[in-house]
Amino acid sequence: METEYSFLKELLIIVMVLINIIKRRYLGEFSLMKEDVILVNTGRGGIIAEDALVEALKSKKVYSAGMDVTESSLKDKDNPLFKFDNVTITPHVGANTDVSYRDTLIGAARNVVDVLNGKLPTNILNPEVEIAKELKQGF
Repeated sequence: METEYSFLKELLIIVMVLINIIKRRYLGEFSLMKEDVILVNTGRGGIIAEDALVEALKSKKVYSAGMDVTESSLKDKDNPLFKFDNVTITPHVGANTDVSYRDTLIGAARNVVDVLNGKLPTNILNPEVEIAKELKQGF
């Protein structure tokens, strides 16, 4: 039977959600996971219960973890996650590459051109706002 936690039975779990969509410390029940799971968190730091992750790493329940974010500050030199050879942590810049910067700049320029041509920007998140309605109708 599928449950809210059915994904925990997978060997690779990638977390890519916003903290305002999911409760803090949502993922911390590592005992439900398969042995040797690989955990990747590129969402928000508060989603993973780091104390539980530390215990899961010590017990080998979690094989390795890659985190682009942490619950605590990266300045906290006493963070026990830093002591594991099988944990990689970046300071929330894992996606910052030359290609991602280029794509962001090109996308922004295309959106400006679209608006100047009376079109909605490609990736508009709130088309219900007044300017979007005006663009749909034409200036």
